[in-house]
Amino acid sequence: MRRIFARTVLAFVRAQGKRQWRLDGRSGAVCFVQRFDSGLRVNVHFHMLVLDGVYARDASGELSFTELRSPTLADLERLARQLHRRILGLLRQRGALPELDAAADDGAMLGELSAHELCVAGSVQGVQALGPGKGRPTPRLFSEPEVAATERKQSKRARKLACRYEGFSLHAGTRVAESSRFGLEKLCRYAARPPLANERLSRLPDGRLSYSLKRQWSDGSTHVVFEPGALLERLAALVPRPRFPLVTYHGVLAPSASLRPHIVPEPPEPPEARCAHDAAPAVEPPTGSATKAATVSGPSRRMRSSRASAQASVQPSRPRQSAQRSG
Repeated sequence: MRRIFARTVLAFVRAQGKRQWRLDGRSGAVCFVQRFDSGLRVNVHFHMLVLDGVYARDASGELSFTELRSPTLADLERLARQLHRRILGLLRQRGALPELDAAADDGAMLGELSAHELCVAGSVQGVQALGPGKGRPTPRLFSEPEVAATERKQSKRARKLACRYEGFSLHAGTRVAESSRFGLEKLCRYAARPPLANERLSRLPDGRLSYSLKRQWSDGSTHVVFEPGALLERLAALVPRPRFPLVTYHGVLAPSASLRPHIVPEPPEPPEARCAHDAAPAVEPPTGSATKAATVSGPSRRMRSSRASAQASVQPSRPRQSAQRSG
């Protein structure tokens, strides 16, 4: 599914380059997979950072970057329809989208699921899947929604470059200037953020845990409340499968792309590590005293023996430290 999304978006950018500048160029993207929403429910979606242009070679063979104009709302709607058709086709091909008239017994299907799959299913539906509270919806705290704030949010959303089609939503209203390194870092941090924010988690007087939402929901919800076991269940559902990277590179930024060495700058070489004794100035013995020179040249026998005993006492603890770090 992620590959379909990346290929469809990059094919659209390439077509835009041919339409606007008649260039047969290539673009690139970095895709982040997020598996959660602000209420710690499973909500898999993609954040993709796409280059707003294409790389192409001119008549002399030089590689150059050409910036493209921003897409229109009609372009996004056409792209959303393509994604809808291709992703649903993939799900039907894999048998992951059962037909309505061929629905199996829910009890039989739940009996075949593993504990982790049950946690994921309960997280998607917003209910507890395991334990004494199985099937109960997650409690929430409400407050009176602000009508003015809701209207401002809806009007702001209407001005954004975003569209919805048959349950698929596509947003392309965020752009970072070329010279804004801070804006690029902020956008990358947002796309790669972890699911749980410790500062939004608090303990209620009755022992339950309250997690504040990032923004007030349309029904007035401001917090979700968990039992300690229910919170662990919700976090377990957010753990991805093994060997499933959450950050991937596509197009000219892909690891095996032929143009990547010409586009991605080389990392700066680390400074050459030097021994502290090499950087320290040499100590010259004072003149006229051979005895003082001998004491400066090296430690005494008592100092050497104490140093050896200190090294012997420290060495057995090193394997324990390395094992803790690796575990």
